[in-house]
Amino acid sequence: MRRLPLAALSLALLPLLAGVGWWLSQPEPPEVGSGTPSARRTVLTRTGGDAELERAVVELDALYGERRGYLTPEETEALKRQRSAAAEAIAARIGAGDAAVVAATLDRIRTTEASREKLVLIAGLGRNPSAEAVAALGAVYEEAELFRLREEALRALGRSEGPGHAELLVRALGADDAGLSQIAAMALYGEAEAVSDLASVASSPYGEINTRLEAVSSLGGVQEEESLAALEQIRDDDGLEPRVRQYAERVIERR
Repeated sequence: MRRLPLAALSLALLPLLAGVGWWLSQPEPPEVGSGTPSARRTVLTRTGGDAELERAVVELDALYGERRGYLTPEETEALKRQRSAAAEAIAARIGAGDAAVVAATLDRIRTTEASREKLVLIAGLGRNPSAEAVAALGAVYEEAELFRLREEALRALGRSEGPGHAELLVRALGADDAGLSQIAAMALYGEAEAVSDLASVASSPYGEINTRLEAVSSLGGVQEEESLAALEQIRDDDGLEPRVRQYAERVIERR
């Protein structure tokens, strides 16, 4: 086999080594959802023109994204308070926002990869009493793949005062996931317009038992004669499991 002289081999490799050196020297492109504030600001220009909301999201990202060394217990608690305050500021701004802010919030939930940020944004939608916010929460529930995000969307609907929120929760009572149907029943606590649906779920012999018990509990939160009548009917139904009937009795006693 013919061997190349060492000098010739070195000269042949010089262009390749120079190219590798140039490639390694280039900065990493910022990722959407990374801890880089500049990258966040690029996306957050879509927050409906709400500069204060944009600043709050950037601040929250920085509080989570910065690398920190060892923290004392006092410093750890202070950091937790800062993070909570930043999350509260975001939720409050979304809660007071107009339709443009709601639309931008939903868009951000769909595009960011940070589950922590998604949860904060979902909570903010639950504070907004508009029909647009209710629809946005319904979209999150239908589109999200993670159980935690769908759960938070249902809980936010339970806290919402927007029109149509109870209707979406009633629909979620029939979820294939027993955990989600249970959360939907829990979120309907005190909802007068859902009395008949809650009573139907509680009385169904085919329903998941924890969902049924939560439905009984939520009936107890409705301070109307219709809900009391439904609870009494459940208590007196000999065809239902003793566990459900006994729980209905306890709920009646607590009213």
